[in-house]
Amino acid sequence: MKTRITTFLLLAACLVSTPILAQCPSGGGPVCYSGTSSRIPIAVDLCPATGQAIEVTITAGEVENNSDELMAYYGPAGSGTDGTLIYESYGTAGNLTGLVLTAPVADQCISIYVNSNFSNTCADQGYTPISFTTTCYTPSCLNTIIACYENFNPGTSELVEICPEPGFSQVDIEFMQGEIEEEYDELDIYSGPSGSIASGTQLANDLDGDLTGLTFSSVASGDCIILVVSSDASVECNSDTRIEEMVICVANSMPLPVTLSEFSAVPGKGSNIIHWVTSLEENTEKYQVERSNDGVSDWHIISEVAAIGFSSSPQEYSSMDDAPYTNSFYRLRSIDFDGHSQLSEIIQVVREGGDFDFVRVFPVPTEDQLTVEYETEKEKAVTVSVHNYAGQLVHQQKMTAVDGLNKIRLNVVGLPKGVYFLNIDDGNRQIVQRIIK
Repeated sequence: MKTRITTFLLLAACLVSTPILAQCPSGGGPVCYSGTSSRIPIAVDLCPATGQAIEVTITAGEVENNSDELMAYYGPAGSGTDGTLIYESYGTAGNLTGLVLTAPVADQCISIYVNSNFSNTCADQGYTPISFTTTCYTPSCLNTIIACYENFNPGTSELVEICPEPGFSQVDIEFMQGEIEEEYDELDIYSGPSGSIASGTQLANDLDGDLTGLTFSSVASGDCIILVVSSDASVECNSDTRIEEMVICVANSMPLPVTLSEFSAVPGKGSNIIHWVTSLEENTEKYQVERSNDGVSDWHIISEVAAIGFSSSPQEYSSMDDAPYTNSFYRLRSIDFDGHSQLSEIIQVVREGGDFDFVRVFPVPTEDQLTVEYETEKEKAVTVSVHNYAGQLVHQQKMTAVDGLNKIRLNVVGLPKGVYFLNIDDGNRQIVQRIIK
């Protein structure tokens, strides 16, 4: 009777999605799956304290070994079986003692269920009821990425690109789970600039089978980690073949000495004005403004500005280019007292005559919204378009520009991280600007 009451209460918790805040360390059970249905709840919404992650260890318990299975998910409170599957013991259950279930990121709950084949139950077969303990910890994962090569065409395709967050020069990943079909499919992993796909430094090649526990770090400062899958399209992740989706823990390392929140340049009367804002400086000695006429080579230092050095509040700087090219490209080099340096993204200023001039695009890189400013000397129709690195059109809008300064805000939330090209066309002239998300 006690077991049935426990099962009923846990089922009710599942239906109303009431989180069970784990007092870590704590325990639960014993619970015996006395029902005969799919996804019988054993423990639903085991949630850590705010900012913590949770780990559940099975201290005792059995599940019928041939037809029943233990299943565990993690996700927000109330997500239950809609969360990310982290364990499935189909056909290999038996004694569960010592099994560890981990939610790799903060503020995510674990829910545990048993799938029964209706012929066996814990109660009537005398299986050991399931007991568990919970432990809370500070997670190293900044976030997790779920990757699954579904509906892949035969051949090689980029699966996912993972880049450092602003303020960091390196990204680290660990596969918490995941599989690649062993006979025909394979996974290659590269470190390189955003959009470089398979042209960067190869970190691993021909990976297949279970990926759990593999770790990789980007190589050069600012590099992304890029996963490339070669598939014959005979199987898919999460299909009936049970190829498991990849759960990738993402963390950042090597904080940058400078966090640049804005870098822009505008044409002035006979000169270009370069402006930048930092939100964080650590051990920073100086800044050098570098200029090129093509944005690729022949970079020259045109000015040097002393840094504040140490600051966690916004700091503004500016410099003048008194002899600009008609088409000037700029980048900012920050140098710390140890001699290490980092480069900003490249910006462009066009000083061609006429009635249509580009002013600036900011912020670059961007996360969700891009602001574009340009000037015209009369009212005219313009087309604003964005193309990805492969040249595919991903956004376009037509508008009527007014005499003077025009400002456009582009929503780029739905675009994947990478390199894009912004094009402004008035029918007679086009201006192109490289942008990064």
